Amino acid sequence: MKYNFDEIIDRQHTNALARDGFRQSLFKGNEDLKLHCPDEELVSMWIADMDFAVPPAVIEGIKKRLEHPIFGYTLAYEESYFDAFIIWAKKYYNWDVERGHIVHIPGGGGGGGGGGGGGGRAYFYISGCDSCSL
Repeated sequence: MKYNFDEIIDRQHTNALARDGFRQSLFKGNEDLKLHCPDEELVSMWIADMDFAVPPAVIEGIKKRLEHPIFGYTLAYEESYFDAFIIWAKKYYNWDVERGHIVHIPGGGGGGGGGGGGGGRAYFYISGCDSCSL
């Protein structure tokens, strides 16, 4: 799949922290503070937020999920979920992870979102994996 990283997407007036909320977040709303460039030219490299479009496959996946009328807490139970992690760990870290070594831990960490304070993140705990070290 080709991806156009040169496409410019206007994020102003979308409540994006990197565009609409940075003055409130960084400067306590000081509208009089003068920067070295106009606000719309500021490159916001201080936040993990990208100005790239979401890939179509992700949008389609979200649309499909939205067709179900209940948005409860969920976990991934399909083996393909764990298989994808095992392949990723081998490809990027050369780890030989066995399915039985993986424990899925939903949530955790800091951040907003869900009742557990995990912000929708998911973590893997890998036990008994001799090759799993960074």
